[in-house]
Amino acid sequence: MPLAEYPFSPYYVWLEDRFGLSWQLSYEPDLDVPYSFDICLLFSQDQVGLAQPILDYYKDKLPQARLGRLSYYGGGEAAVAPAKLNYAELFIGDQIIIAMDHGYGGVASFNEAFSLMVYVDSQEEADSWYEKVSAAPEAEICGWAKD
Repeated sequence: MPLAEYPFSPYYVWLEDRFGLSWQLSYEPDLDVPYSFDICLLFSQDQVGLAQPILDYYKDKLPQARLGRLSYYGGGEAAVAPAKLNYAELFIGDQIIIAMDHGYGGVASFNEAFSLMVYVDSQEEADSWYEKVSAAPEAEICGWAKD
């Protein structure tokens, strides 16, 4: 996405660096720190349209989670019908997770090469997280869970 003003940010660009890493740069006038690195989940292919249900699910499952800004595609902005969210925020404690539906369907999808790490204080807390995110028991060993 070219450098421009969008409904969710006054100054935003999405680009790819020389190593193929995708970057989203956004000016946030209310940010309390000079910069922050945030997790961004782009739902594409068969997962387009799942950003909102997934955010709602984790907001309800995790007591420390809350929704932040939600921005939806306007008429004609998305090329694929299931795409609803063009930008959304889920706060889990001090961590922000950004989620988006790919407006054009996309070609990449989530797999085991991508993971989120959660540091916990006890086995009980690890078990609690495991129960909330687990969806594929056959893929789960030694603390790895697949949702």
